Amino acid sequence: MAEEPREGAESSGDVIRGHFVLEPEDVQRGIWEVTVKGRRTLIGILTVSSLLWILPQVMTNTGRHPPWVSLFGIALCVGAVFFGQRRVAARVMSNKTAQERDITWEFDEVGYRVSTPGSEGRGAWGTVHRTMEGEKTFFLYPSSNIYQLIPKRAFRDEDLPRIRELFRTRVTPRPIRNNAWRVLVLWVVFIGAFLAVWQFLESPPSQSTPEQSDQGEAR
Repeated sequence: MAEEPREGAESSGDVIRGHFVLEPEDVQRGIWEVTVKGRRTLIGILTVSSLLWILPQVMTNTGRHPPWVSLFGIALCVGAVFFGQRRVAARVMSNKTAQERDITWEFDEVGYRVSTPGSEGRGAWGTVHRTMEGEKTFFLYPSSNIYQLIPKRAFRDEDLPRIRELFRTRVTPRPIRNNAWRVLVLWVVFIGAFLAVWQFLESPPSQSTPEQSDQGEAR
């Protein structure tokens, strides 16, 4: 079965041109793909949190709640992440008019051009902080923490390797600070301290047995 032609994709000479109408699925997929590193950090935090929460209860048998309660809470947290991404995508789409969703991208050896029926912007490759590629999306960062998502469906299949080559040869990634491991360590320290206090408060006071009391009186 032949693949349907991509939406508005065309190229002329050295210019790679792609056109698309932004859809909610594009934004939601882009948010998911661009935060792949953050997802790994989140999974690590949830895993460590679950171990620190469940193991003391299983090993000491002093917890008031069975382990499945903690697992249910972690599942709710993961569900909240997915729901939050859908909310963000809906908010992004609600702030865009029909003209702003009608987007054309052009790439050449000098830089890029992005336009809509009501606006146009250009940039040289030297102004791009970095690029990233997801499964269905390209990401172009005009600044350190702001990105433009570009669905691959806007281009022809044969243009995708050319875009990758431009990103690789024309964009010099600028260094970024990654505080993910610091956040993970802080979470582990915080949860460990909380569990230590919780175990101390939950431990029952020591009580002497009648035999120990009689021995003490006999002495």
